[in-house]
Amino acid sequence: MSRSGGIRVWLRERRAEGVLRILERAPDRAAALVRVRASIDDHVLEGMLALSFLAQKRGDDTDRLTWADLAVEASLHGGTSRGRADALLWHARMYLNHWPEELRDRITSLAAAGRTIQMALKILEEIGPPDMVIVALSLRAQIHAAQGKSDDALQDHLTATRMALAGTHDDQLATAARLLARQYWRISGDGEREAATNLLALADQLQSRLGDGPTSAALYTALGDAHRVLGDEQAAVSTWATARRLCTEAGDPAGVFEVDGHLFEYAVERGQYEEALALGQRCLANAPADTAPKTFARHYHLLGAVLRALGRVEEALAAYDRAIEVAVANPGAAPAPSYHLDRAFYAIDLGHHAQALEHLMAARASPARRFEWLANLTIAELQLSHLGDLAAAVRYSDVALDIAVREAHSTAIDTMRDRNFLACSLHRSGIAAFSAGDFESAYRRFRALLPLLAENLSTPLLTITPTYAHPLTPPPRTASTWWAYLTCRQTGRREEAAAHLARYAELVAAGDAPSTPLLDQLDEAETAELRPILDASAAFHKGMMLARTAPQEALDKLRAAALVLTTPAVPEALVAQLHTAIGDCCRQLGHLADAKAAYQRALAQLDSSDARSEAQFHCWAGLASIAIAEGDLHLAEGYMSWCVQFSERWRTSFATVDERMKFLSNQLPIYEQLVAVRIKLGRPLEAYAAAQLIKSRTLGELLGEPEHRPIDLTLDADFCAVERQREDWIDAMLCPKDADRNYLDLLLAEKGRRDRQAAAAKARRERGLFDGFTGREPPLPYLAIRALLTR
Repeated sequence: MSRSGGIRVWLRERRAEGVLRILERAPDRAAALVRVRASIDDHVLEGMLALSFLAQKRGDDTDRLTWADLAVEASLHGGTSRGRADALLWHARMYLNHWPEELRDRITSLAAAGRTIQMALKILEEIGPPDMVIVALSLRAQIHAAQGKSDDALQDHLTATRMALAGTHDDQLATAARLLARQYWRISGDGEREAATNLLALADQLQSRLGDGPTSAALYTALGDAHRVLGDEQAAVSTWATARRLCTEAGDPAGVFEVDGHLFEYAVERGQYEEALALGQRCLANAPADTAPKTFARHYHLLGAVLRALGRVEEALAAYDRAIEVAVANPGAAPAPSYHLDRAFYAIDLGHHAQALEHLMAARASPARRFEWLANLTIAELQLSHLGDLAAAVRYSDVALDIAVREAHSTAIDTMRDRNFLACSLHRSGIAAFSAGDFESAYRRFRALLPLLAENLSTPLLTITPTYAHPLTPPPRTASTWWAYLTCRQTGRREEAAAHLARYAELVAAGDAPSTPLLDQLDEAETAELRPILDASAAFHKGMMLARTAPQEALDKLRAAALVLTTPAVPEALVAQLHTAIGDCCRQLGHLADAKAAYQRALAQLDSSDARSEAQFHCWAGLASIAIAEGDLHLAEGYMSWCVQFSERWRTSFATVDERMKFLSNQLPIYEQLVAVRIKLGRPLEAYAAAQLIKSRTLGELLGEPEHRPIDLTLDADFCAVERQREDWIDAMLCPKDADRNYLDLLLAEKGRRDRQAAAAKARRERGLFDGFTGREPPLPYLAIRALLTR
């Protein structure tokens, strides 16, 4: 450079310093910029960017953004296109790194970064150089990623990597490849295969240029997953092995742990459980101390699934519990409710129903509405089938129904618009209401359910964890039609009952049976292996349907199913149900000895688990009727006494007089049979005691309370009114007249009803009114009740 040229540069630098001092001291920098706009050049722009950088270093967010904004504005008044591009790039970087607390401010910040990077790219594509275009593309990709546009971000990284491959700067290529590999992991769902294909298309060139450099391990890790996505098992394992070697040589334990995790999960995915067990144990043994809790919990959960598949129950339970422990200790970092839900279903499979209930109660806290719904519905089923708290069954099935009705109209991402959610909820709520003696509510549930089942619903899967997807199987039309018939019969709707009974006969004759989830996803070999079980399952369901109308045909099918299904691998509760159905058919046909043996086999299955509620009651009732038919009244009395004990246990689960009386109306036959048997045995006092259970139980408990508190009929009326409003709300939402009604309106209506219900409950508590029975002791003797009445 000549002496005169050097002087000109020196003068421009001094002039730039003067302009910057003016701007720094000005109270209104935007106004000052207008005054000095004639002096703006690239030196001034560089100085503004330097001041923004210094503000960033000292943590002054306001100043760094102000100088970045000012530089972009100044570039419109002076300087070259390259200077403006630099200002725009810096501005985009500053706003990309700006992360306000308010979501609206974040969106605004990202939008500002997106606008400026687009302007910078437009300039750089015309003037270059390619290195700056690569930088701009990488920045735009980061903005897309922050906005949730993962596919767009990947395309920008792919373009940047291709440009870097065409250049000669290996450092820039390594950076581009590292960013590409990082973005690849953010792609999921339908875009996975395309992303894997695009990544592998660059694999040879990248490996040739980068070799075994420091960034190659991350690249090989991503390439291994790309091979996995495209189904090349050998290439995936080989590529991950290379990535593991590079991490080991580089002394990178976190990298080794990451690769081991991928190998572990891939072995689980392929069903190679012995290999997966070794990989999982190695992975967890070598986990760095700073491993994210979410990753720890996931690996322990996967290990539990592997041990479960290998039949190592105790170790599997320990691994599952460890995953839950880590997830609970780090709320928000790991999906504890999902792990609780999976653990609950495993406990149900093992027959550990009390444990299952604990995990289901924890799973109700899930932020995902579908998981909250599933937890409540499963609790209701568990209480109804095994644990015997009918009030809880009604309560939780109603909660599940409310969620399903509400979320069917939601526009949220975690939507429950599939009609199966409503169908399953109505079915379970209807059965619970019927079992509790609330026949009118049960009638309304099945009346709403049958039109849904006419739609031929599919069987979607609810993916709960990486290893478990719960099939959302619609209720069988035959079973629901039968329940609809029963509810109509109990509520005196004879014409409807006859129509449902005729429809039930049609469905049974047509061979209507539950669908088999996942059958269409099995290959030929797997289908052939499962065919005997599937055929036996179909025979079992067919037999269960025929048992009510054609006992001999049902018996043939059930006995055929028993040859396959009565094995240790089949859950004990299902085997017990099979034997119970065989007993019912034999009893209808008059084969009392065979019926008795079948009921005894069912009870033997139930005695080895805690599933001793409804099924055991049914067996005892059947054995009692056989004993009466055979004239063995002493044995009949013993069985009926057990049945009455269970009825009393169920009855005391209800909190209000009305609920208990509804339940008793459905259980009177077993009480009356016990009275009749005791009279025939010549024991009138014991017969009278049984009658007292029916006639005086409620009054005895009420008057036996330590504090005699009045029942406020006004508040009871309020509760009934709220319940009627809930039923009206459900009916309106199942068949909305305005399909486009605002979702918030639905929530407000439900909130208002819940508020009124809570207010009535609070008033009852504050006024010390009678709210339920607290004691579960035997009823008071007749003389004690009489003494209370005559006080």
